[in-house]
Amino acid sequence: MKLQVKFSLYNAITKIAIIVVLGAIILFSLDRLAYNQLDNRLLKKKGKIIEHLSDGEIDSLLSNEPSFTDYN
Repeated sequence: MKLQVKFSLYNAITKIAIIVVLGAIILFSLDRLAYNQLDNRLLKKKGKIIEHLSDGEIDSLLSNEPSFTDYN
């Protein structure tokens, strides 16, 4: 095999490897970023809800909670 063919194969293989590795890194990063953003939004909503609850609402929620019943 000629040296030029070897260089072109090496060049093509390294480009494909770089593209695959960068693609995997980007997909992993985007997935992780999306989950972190979702977690942050849920924590903010939780804080808002807890902040706006009054003692009376909490007591009514606890008293209305059904007890555990075994249907077996």
